[in-house]
Amino acid sequence: MDLNDTITQSTGMSYDELWAILPCILLGIFCGIAGYFQNFLHDENFKPSVRKLIANGLVSAIMSFIIFACLDSTDFSFMTKLAISSAVAFLGIDRALDIAQKLLSLRGNKDA
Repeated sequence: MDLNDTITQSTGMSYDELWAILPCILLGIFCGIAGYFQNFLHDENFKPSVRKLIANGLVSAIMSFIIFACLDSTDFSFMTKLAISSAVAFLGIDRALDIAQKLLSLRGNKDA
């Protein structure tokens, strides 16, 4: 038994599921880094450090993975799940929910 078989058997996941998580984690890291630089450019009191950069990337990756895993129970397409999870990782939960609420209210007004 090689290492790949050990990983897939211990986690109960197939290779396809593991490959599906990789873009989610990478997008989360990149969104966290982009959010760090956005704060760096727009906040005058921001004090840059490598520790903040790494922490922001890791927290965004974890948050992106959690949202992606929660969306896995829905019937959304793979790209939609990635887009939603990366938007939450970049914007944060509060701003992402606010934007989603505005979009749904616009859509509701359009249908009426």
